[in-house]
Amino acid sequence: MTFGEVKSVIEESLIQSYKDSKNFKNVLKEFHHNILTNKGLSKLYSLYDDLTTEKGFSESEAKEYLEEGISTIKSILKESKLPKFSAKKTDNKYKNLDTLVYNKNINISERITAKKNLLENLMKSSSNSVESINLPLTSMVSIANQTMKSFVETMDEGTKKEFFKVLKSDQNDLEKEFTTLKENTIKKLETLLENQKEFELKTKISETIDRLKLEEFNQMNFLKISSLEKSI
Repeated sequence: MTFGEVKSVIEESLIQSYKDSKNFKNVLKEFHHNILTNKGLSKLYSLYDDLTTEKGFSESEAKEYLEEGISTIKSILKESKLPKFSAKKTDNKYKNLDTLVYNKNINISERITAKKNLLENLMKSSSNSVESINLPLTSMVSIANQTMKSFVETMDEGTKKEFFKVLKSDQNDLEKEFTTLKENTIKKLETLLENQKEFELKTKISETIDRLKLEEFNQMNFLKISSLEKSI
């Protein structure tokens, strides 16, 4: 695997595990073991983020920055052993950078396109301002936050505000509110079910009610049910 593929797998695992609080800390422990305890891999992780982030550079600055970054990455890779994720596959979000970093790709056209894409991105001015996420999970959060920020950027403004509100709330209070929220949502759906005559829609509502009854508290479930309750 290339480092871009490794990083993509890690990010996807972090995002997916965040939706299930029971697995989130376990995935972070694995992340800590595979990346953060290794200075070289930790640096690579940061460099891959850095070289694929909008900077607002001039063309000459972007070229110099990219060349220096790729040179540093290649140097670190020579002395680093990448963790293996043989059973995990996901889209490589860093394919452009991998194309330039790994000399095995001798397709000149692909390398030119990859370089052009990276330079254009480095010359863009970032338009997204994402609030800092402070999770009580030790020093590993500094790098995990980069992944969470990417996840948050996919949300609309209303969902972002709700997301940050949930993160900052007391978990005990939030869990109590979750129980009430779930009960209210189920009641609303049951009312809809009683008044619904279309068979397919009745089936979907009934399935949703059954799923809701099994949902346990975590921050992502709170957001999902809160959104559902408001839409009914």
